[in-house]
Amino acid sequence: FSALKNAQEKDQLNEGSTLLFQTALEISKKEKRADLEIWVSLNYAFYFYTYRKYEKCFPLFMYCIKALEEADGFSIIQICDTYKKIGYFLSTTNDYDNAEEYLKKAYQYAKPESSDMASILNSLGFCSLAKNNFTGAETYFKKTLEMAQKSGDNLRYAKALGSIAELELKRKNFDKAITLLQRDIAISKKNKGDHNTMYALTLLSKAYLENGDIFNAEKNLYIAKDYATAKSHFRSSEYQINEMLLKIAKIKGDDKHELLARRRLEKLKDSLMDFDAKETVLRVGWEFQKKQLQMKVEMDKNKIEKESYLKLSAIIVACL
Repeated sequence: FSALKNAQEKDQLNEGSTLLFQTALEISKKEKRADLEIWVSLNYAFYFYTYRKYEKCFPLFMYCIKALEEADGFSIIQICDTYKKIGYFLSTTNDYDNAEEYLKKAYQYAKPESSDMASILNSLGFCSLAKNNFTGAETYFKKTLEMAQKSGDNLRYAKALGSIAELELKRKNFDKAITLLQRDIAISKKNKGDHNTMYALTLLSKAYLENGDIFNAEKNLYIAKDYATAKSHFRSSEYQINEMLLKIAKIKGDDKHELLARRRLEKLKDSLMDFDAKETVLRVGWEFQKKQLQMKVEMDKNKIEKESYLKLSAIIVACL
């Protein structure tokens, strides 16, 4: 809890939180408490995940998934939160089917009409959207809006508006998407949700750009860029923003701003490879598939060995 509080206050990766997580993990192992070890590992993993250290969070999440599948005779601490966080991680690796499985498990344990329930519904909506199931996505997003309103979570309500906007953008309903995003941004700013404000501004710029409004696209990108440069773990967003600025500069034939965008992209590229680049996420996704296969083979092997042991025991007993 101290590690989590420290990270929340500093809003970044820090040595203090990392050492506290490591100590907590050592204690849980010494106590031989599988439930505690899963819980600590999950929070440690989510700490890295939040601040875009995907490769560091990966083995911790993998341990949790394996331990939960083998869980026997102990209760899971904060069961809803556990399944929800694993669901978030799996969606990042583009493993949407398994992400949905964990999110649906989390939903079963979520408090009715809560912010948690709204968050889970929104994530399920994004899984459907990623699989081009627009009808399913719309149903989930509308339920998210309703749940966020009932729980009084204004920021989640704003995010749900943005989620519906993403759906409308895929449907090429630009005017509808723009209106929804403008509402999302207004609520996010009011509730000091910097990350969501930045995300919505970038999406709004994309909507304007696809609708042929270059002026408003560029204007909102520069506002989004101010948010992106404020925090180190927003670098991937800054990269995306600069890619869009480069595209606009090319359309306008603006050599000066094209050069500036290219230079910034080059500077960001190297740091992102070890921090939070899209390439890293895709690499993690590929590794996840291999690890998942290894895990299945290992579990099948254990199952066969267990069955062989039981058969041998039965034969010995019968002989006796």
